[in-house]
Amino acid sequence: MQNLTQYQAVERMNPMLVPTDLDVGTMVTFPVLCQCPAAAENATTLITYVMQPRDTYVSVAATFSVAYPQ
Repeated sequence: MQNLTQYQAVERMNPMLVPTDLDVGTMVTFPVLCQCPAAAENATTLITYVMQPRDTYVSVAATFSVAYPQ
């Protein structure tokens, strides 16, 4: 998420969840820090995307033609 959140913030928002013991369909809240693009980045729009069960960060990046560092 390119530094838009930190694991500590996710833990604070989801105090009852055990990260290593999540079931498919478990609702997890990911707080996202507001980091709008700088004017120099020439961004004209921002989007949101709901992750689907088979999605990976790599597949989502490919969908939007964005490089994902591996």
